[in-house]
Amino acid sequence: MNSNFYIYFDLETNKEIIKHRKLLKEFVLDTDDPQLLEEYQIDKNDNPYYIIKSNLIEKQTPVYEAVFVDNFNDLDIKVQPIGTYLLDFLNLNLNNDSDLKKFAFKYGLDNLLHLDKPNNLNSYTIYIASEFEKIFNNFFNSIKNNLSKLQQEFKDTITFCFGDSGNKKIDKLNPKQRYFLSFHGCDGDIYFTKIPKFQKYSKGITIDFNSFFDTDIKLSKFTQEQLVNAVASESFAFTPYSYSCSKLKNALFISFTNLINLNNLHINTCANCGKLFIPTSKSNEIYCDNPLLDNPSRTCKNIGADKKYKEKMREDEITKMIRDTSSCLGMRVKRNPDIKEHDIKYNNWKTSYPIQLKKYKEKKITKEELINWINNSRR
Repeated sequence: MNSNFYIYFDLETNKEIIKHRKLLKEFVLDTDDPQLLEEYQIDKNDNPYYIIKSNLIEKQTPVYEAVFVDNFNDLDIKVQPIGTYLLDFLNLNLNNDSDLKKFAFKYGLDNLLHLDKPNNLNSYTIYIASEFEKIFNNFFNSIKNNLSKLQQEFKDTITFCFGDSGNKKIDKLNPKQRYFLSFHGCDGDIYFTKIPKFQKYSKGITIDFNSFFDTDIKLSKFTQEQLVNAVASESFAFTPYSYSCSKLKNALFISFTNLINLNNLHINTCANCGKLFIPTSKSNEIYCDNPLLDNPSRTCKNIGADKKYKEKMREDEITKMIRDTSSCLGMRVKRNPDIKEHDIKYNNWKTSYPIQLKKYKEKKITKEELINWINNSRR
């Protein structure tokens, strides 16, 4: 199979540019009637699939929902933060086919088909949407085990190269140094080298220099000003070369090797959803920007902000109680200098409340238990 997947990495702007064949899900006009084609402004040359916009569909319109690979139009272009393709794959939930289906609609099918030994989807051109659902489920089941092994292998390596190893010396190394360490080592005075874990995935990758000239825009339709604006746009896919590959493992390998070449890049695990993500501001961010499944308008980062706010409110309440109690016990000593019990109680408080506060922060006592202890100390 010829490759229809190209990926380029701009290490200066931390962008990856992907060109691929689209997997489409569209409404299709189910007729060759010239009158209807004219009525719905279907041009066979520009629209060979007879795709029709949903807002034009009426009750009597002969139409069906279809899924197919777009073989007629130019390759689709995606410009996104570097590492997105790799992390999108690593974050797939492989318990059912829905996540993989979203991945296929985002990046196309070409790089998945080599895993499909029964050839469930290898030769199709167009399917009725309901039929595609069944076929894709069979396709998913046939490649699920291979996907799981591939996913776990890359997850383990990402964790070793970017995660907290528990070894201070190793944690000082950058990801590229850690990856080198993963297949080189010493046992006493004996030096040994393992086969690099991902070396097997480097075969089958080619470099396409023609992509420098292939801008995927119709230059003849642009004025000089429009062309200048197009080239200046961040989404303009202007690449000196790109990697061409036909296998998922090739694309993942390329993504990984480019990631470890970036300085100061971190990959963290979201404390809410458990997915891997690249922090956008602080390297120690613990929440990602992924939308919540039950509320897509909000993200894990929103959840994190809510938790921090509630924690701050709780801390503020306890801080105020401690401050008020210290002031109350201190005033008793000032007003009654002759009563030793007040002085003893105040000194006991000053040494005891930091201990109780630490227990609370370490979750050894509850907030209610801490509040009751503070209130009893004031009496």
